[in-house]
Amino acid sequence: MKINYKYNIIILKNKSQVQKVLFWSQKEETSLRRLKTYSRRKESVSIPKLYPNYVKAEYDLVFAKQVDGEPIPYEYKDSLSRNIQITLPDNWEVIHMEPYKIEEKFTVYGKRKMTVKEIIGYIIMSLDTLTSIGLVHNKVIMYNERRAELVVCKNKHDGERLYNKIVDITRGRSKNLLYAGRYKDHLMTHALEQIRTMLGVSERIIYRNTTYD
Repeated sequence: MKINYKYNIIILKNKSQVQKVLFWSQKEETSLRRLKTYSRRKESVSIPKLYPNYVKAEYDLVFAKQVDGEPIPYEYKDSLSRNIQITLPDNWEVIHMEPYKIEEKFTVYGKRKMTVKEIIGYIIMSLDTLTSIGLVHNKVIMYNERRAELVVCKNKHDGERLYNKIVDITRGRSKNLLYAGRYKDHLMTHALEQIRTMLGVSERIIYRNTTYD
């Protein structure tokens, strides 16, 4: 928390851990305007972040005020309709809290972690020739005769979420994508050979089914 400011907008993880401070200000009006912006932004999340065990991570957008004296606990109802109280460390009082979604990011081999929209914008929409895209284990593989791309996901489920969302967004927008689904048999062997040859990917990475990196 930014202790030198009266108002903080934060992301709270599991109703207890401050994940990130998004905004801080001395002015309530300015903070409330920014709160509305962050609240609207969560609606544009394409693939919400999951834990490695496939469970949806629980995040909340919180508007907090620094107070003199003891903060009043914030009360909400859980999934079982029980009244639960939460407090933040020090003298921060929760004024408003709402569920929040964070965009999942995926490791693009040799580049950086990207959201699905970044993968589509920077990689897929730049394709200039027919490219096969499919799944192997927890990986999304794209290749043609000149180029290959590998996206490593935490697990098979994340790979499927990414692949399906790419199909949803790009179908009809990209004439250069050949949707292969999950590569099998000789198609899988060929796809793996392409990324091994073009990208120099080690077998340790190729044949792992999960990663928590």
